[in-house]
Amino acid sequence: MRAWKDLASDAFTKSSRTECETVALADWLELQVLDSAASEVSVASLKTALNAGPWNPPGDRSSLDDTDIEAIVSDAVQEIAARSSNYEGHGYPFQLTQGNRVIQRTGRSPSIYEALLAISYINPAPERGSNESGGAVFEALAWLGLSRWLGKPDHAKEGEMSFVHHLGQPSLSGLSHAFHTKIETLARLMRDGKGYRIPHHGRAQRQGDGGVDLLAWRGFPDDQGSQLLIFARYAAGMNFADPGKYAEVDPRRWVRTHFPPGTLLSERSWARCYFIPRMVPPDLNEQIKLGAGVLIDRCRLAFLLHGIKHDQITRSLTWLATTMRAKSKKHAA
Repeated sequence: MRAWKDLASDAFTKSSRTECETVALADWLELQVLDSAASEVSVASLKTALNAGPWNPPGDRSSLDDTDIEAIVSDAVQEIAARSSNYEGHGYPFQLTQGNRVIQRTGRSPSIYEALLAISYINPAPERGSNESGGAVFEALAWLGLSRWLGKPDHAKEGEMSFVHHLGQPSLSGLSHAFHTKIETLARLMRDGKGYRIPHHGRAQRQGDGGVDLLAWRGFPDDQGSQLLIFARYAAGMNFADPGKYAEVDPRRWVRTHFPPGTLLSERSWARCYFIPRMVPPDLNEQIKLGAGVLIDRCRLAFLLHGIKHDQITRSLTWLATTMRAKSKKHAA
């Protein structure tokens, strides 16, 4: 096994190294199950890997004895136990058995959690013009998860109950390719009354999204006013914990750029959330939340998407199968 940084990026060093190692090594165990034909692995495999090295132990010590390694493995197992306790049966696909000595998949079919686990470490970056990368799949899952979290009504009709809009390209929510046209469309949907006024602020041919990837707006069929709820951002890359990444979204700047004073959007009645496909320790979680609002991690997003049928769910599971097949062929070569 290489150093833990091969599992978790340098961004994790902004938090406690020991806690981050625990999270990363729990992920390592889950990845072994994902890559196992038997759909289960012995927890002792982690101990074997740590003993085999080379591996950088925490702190200043140059080596670890069996007692140290047992404690590290125990911490990783407890991390998995916590995930299972919170989300087993609600999106988390693994369980500990045989006295916490084996981790195994709970179902036969691949899950959204496993797709997010793979996205965390395999092919995370979206490629320009491609919808087949892990990053592109994650965009779609974040959009679908936010819709689910806010309780998107089945009876919503176009123009009556606008909901979660994806501002990327191509837009998953059907918005125009051109950004200025996206803004005009949103302005028509969000304004009070039927006499929509398109603010001139949104007419520039080139406008940045200000770090906003998803925008949630809840309305009613009576056209008597609606309410902006959430600005959201997502990050699939390993720089997710860079403050310049998660603190990019500034609702006030975005609103001032695209909408004039006096509109509903200028009333500051919004929230923010940040989607990432990985798990983070509690102190890093708190740090990110201060700059990004609600943090939607792998367990939370898998929970939101658990049990629903959608073409984006199918797409993500297809991506997972394709990615794992390619990985197996690469190792066999």
